[in-house]
Amino acid sequence: MQNFIFSIKLKYCEQIFNGDKTVEFRRTQVRIASGDRIIIYASSPIKAIVGSAIVEKSAWLSTTSLWKATNQICGLSQQDFLNYFGDRTHGCGIWLQNPCKILNPIWLEALRCGTIETARLHPAIPSWMPPQNFRRLKDEEKHILPFL
Repeated sequence: MQNFIFSIKLKYCEQIFNGDKTVEFRRTQVRIASGDRIIIYASSPIKAIVGSAIVEKSAWLSTTSLWKATNQICGLSQQDFLNYFGDRTHGCGIWLQNPCKILNPIWLEALRCGTIETARLHPAIPSWMPPQNFRRLKDEEKHILPFL
């Protein structure tokens, strides 16, 4: 199992955790497998790790096929879907299961200074930057996993 960090807008994070959105889209092909974990980072204005989900499956499909396969579970209108993909002919769908929202978000500044509530993260990662899109969790970041 691999761990990935995905930056996701707050409104979509909320939809994932309440079960209205069970598929996440990316405009680039993501090499991710069933059973991998996605760590969900809520982008600005929240700027925090807010939970995780497990990958059920992923697929690189034409945007037409992707919409047909996901329109009831993606949490987007067709217009928002089309706006997101723009002129791209293909997109990646990542089906999610077992979303888990953490009670105490791991704020960006907490990652940088090494403190979460009353616990210490070792080591602090002063230069920690959330991904613009997504990336694999680095070895030096794996100490955050017990907090998820």
